[in-house]
Amino acid sequence: MPTEAVRQSTIPAGDRRLPIGVFASLTHLTHKALKTYERYGLLRPAHVDAETRYRFYALHQVRTAEIIRVLRTAGMPLRDIAGVLADEDTTSLAALLGRHREHLAAELTATDRLLHHLEYVPTDPRGGLALEIAVHDVPAHCALICAGRCTFETHETTVDRLLDRLGALTHAKALKVLERETATYFSDFDLTHDYRVEVSVPVDIRDDGRRTLPPSCCLVPAAKVAGAIHRGPYHEMSATFASLVAWVTDRNLPVTGEFSETYLIDERDTDDPDAYRTAIGLMIA
Repeated sequence: MPTEAVRQSTIPAGDRRLPIGVFASLTHLTHKALKTYERYGLLRPAHVDAETRYRFYALHQVRTAEIIRVLRTAGMPLRDIAGVLADEDTTSLAALLGRHREHLAAELTATDRLLHHLEYVPTDPRGGLALEIAVHDVPAHCALICAGRCTFETHETTVDRLLDRLGALTHAKALKVLERETATYFSDFDLTHDYRVEVSVPVDIRDDGRRTLPPSCCLVPAAKVAGAIHRGPYHEMSATFASLVAWVTDRNLPVTGEFSETYLIDERDTDDPDAYRTAIGLMIA
């Protein structure tokens, strides 16, 4: 045992040096955690033996370790914890902790909604709050379409860009829009490569006898779609999609590999993401 280790209880508290193992046990932190906090400058040892490189901590550092432990348990990032430890201004500290409480409350709300989604699966015999899924027929219609290619990582920005282009075309051609926009992905469920995406909107084009359509417009054939309505932010849509896939799989329905999102209520209608409504569809062969 290094000579710096304290063996007697007569040493004043301020002069005590605790080996890292003792300090870890006392503060309920692991050696790895202590070394991480040291690396980030949050909790450096009070003394490091020049020969053995053993780390020793002062007794007064227990309080700092406890603050770090509690804040990490509460999910606060290390950079914010550094601000808490360095800021002696109680007003600034209260503001930082207040923002973290708000962040935790928002995360709790989102987590609760996801757990609620799992609790009420489509096959739940209690019904009521269960996700409503059904196969419905989509009639043939004329649509204005903008297409592109994307990856899983870029699909959101690609769809946003195509939506902007679609809106500009609709305005320029003075077309009457019949329903909300739909993004259709032609990936055959393989998101490891780039794939085609089409953003479309049904438009009112009268049959003039010549059966010609304006540029970027086409006749979309009738189709069968297994669909459900997702309620809430886009980043929570995977839970609804998973339920939809499970529903289709349980019934052994033949799917084409195409799936779609129709933006029924979005940021154009409300500032509250919880109020978003998105129709999710799987194309049935």
